[in-house]
Amino acid sequence: MAVLEKNVETPLDRIRSEIEALPAWLARKRDADLGPIAIQLREFVDRSEGISADGVQTRWWILPGGRCLGASWAARAACGPTL
Repeated sequence: MAVLEKNVETPLDRIRSEIEALPAWLARKRDADLGPIAIQLREFVDRSEGISADGVQTRWWILPGGRCLGASWAARAACGPTL
């Protein structure tokens, strides 16, 4: 029996889709409304940069012999006593 796979949209897919819709949405806004929107956009950029940086900083690899490399303190704790 064939199993139906659900087409699961990732958060990145949703973000990409919404960013593509953003210019048309902005074009419909009044000039007076763009100041608060610009602030919200900057907050979004700052947050996404923070998430991206955190994702890079917390990556870790388990080497042969169980040693962890490139780990944040939280990831090293997940590696266990092999450190």
